Amino acid sequence: MTSKEFIIVGGVSGCGKSTVGQALAEKLKVEFIDGDKFHPKENIAKMSSGIPLNDDDRRDDDRHGWLENLSTFAKDGQSKVVACSALKRSYRRILASKSSNYRIVKRQGHFMKAKMLKSQLETLELPSEDENGFTFAIDGDKPVDDVINDIISHLEK
Repeated sequence: MTSKEFIIVGGVSGCGKSTVGQALAEKLKVEFIDGDKFHPKENIAKMSSGIPLNDDDRRDDDRHGWLENLSTFAKDGQSKVVACSALKRSYRRILASKSSNYRIVKRQGHFMKAKMLKSQLETLELPSEDENGFTFAIDGDKPVDDVINDIISHLEK
């Protein structure tokens, strides 16, 4: 990892973002950040009630502001691993907007209700070929240690 690089472990609720993110941060000896801590109160209340966020909740003063704040915090000059859903390409662009030194790891396969998984799967936009320079998918069915080794191998390329 470069001294200013940050890695986003993304995916839908319950896919293991935090588990993989924490293990990766430990292996790389860098800070781990759970992106959920950056949600505004309104978004947390809505999700806690079992209501999925929609594009109206993602205006600059809500979710996009949240993503920009997370991006700024993550890019303070220290390497970090961040767990964040990063479901849509537009959200990944916001996270990448302040730096080119970041990677997003999408693992396929708290306050989020289980029934909201369907909504997240419908919203999820897998990375496209033109995002390959900074995104890659991992096999979420592998054991965490194997996933971490796959991520590190990819980062070393």
